[in-house]
Amino acid sequence: IKPYLWAFVLIAIIGSYLLSTTSGLSFGFGELITLLGALFFAFQIIFVDKTSKFINPYKFCMIQIAIVAILSFIMMLIFEEVSFINVKKAFWFMVYAGVISSCIAYSFQMLGQKYAEPTIASIVMSLESVFALIFGFIFLNELMGEREIIGSILIFLSVICSQIPFENIFLKNNN
Repeated sequence: IKPYLWAFVLIAIIGSYLLSTTSGLSFGFGELITLLGALFFAFQIIFVDKTSKFINPYKFCMIQIAIVAILSFIMMLIFEEVSFINVKKAFWFMVYAGVISSCIAYSFQMLGQKYAEPTIASIVMSLESVFALIFGFIFLNELMGEREIIGSILIFLSVICSQIPFENIFLKNNN
């Protein structure tokens, strides 16, 4: 990892923190779960980086989604009160989340990561929360507070700045 990228990773983490907290600058159980999720997502990005050049991204994605679906179904039966009436009501939302948000999005991730280094890919993928905020504002009339706006700006800046080849700029200035 290029040393200057660590600064942009930190900026994206701070931006994500500002987007995910609701009151005050606290760190509780929810933030711990979010941080653990981000850690596992980072492992997944590294794994995809190491394997995407050698495996079929569509087969890998289907295997990954099937495993998640099976484990989620088992966890639902263990920890949730199952109401098939509610499952029927949410059917099309679940289909959308499964097909669009999972299968298609992860297939694109696998294809895109063949051409991007994992650090930059993870910074770019942190834009997901920014777009969720923007679309929530546009379509659901959700409000954006100062904290969410600042967090979004920090993430956006980290994405843009991570694309700048600083080593080339400094090398040109030294010659």
